[in-house]
Amino acid sequence: MNRDRLINLLAAGGEAFRECRLALAGGASFAVRTKPLPADELAPTYAARLEITEAAGLDRQGMAAAVEVLKALGDGEVCLGEVVAPRQRFLLFLLADRVCCTDR
Repeated sequence: MNRDRLINLLAAGGEAFRECRLALAGGASFAVRTKPLPADELAPTYAARLEITEAAGLDRQGMAAAVEVLKALGDGEVCLGEVVAPRQRFLLFLLADRVCCTDR
């Protein structure tokens, strides 16, 4: 996955997508794991993280939408990615045709 393709994948979405796209365009580092994982193995972990952050009163932009996509995918494959800027970090769930993005 190259930077330009990732920026293009992030073109549609909410605030986390926009901030991630801007961070990438500004030179933030990024990594995409090449070994895909089944979405149904990731969904419970990230659903629990969402519950914990909501209970703590934290707003993780994009997390609820990402969890719903993971649940809907069942055993479909997802690659994890990360974008790291000086004051921001984003978690990416890369699917065959789109990406889900949440701030960390």
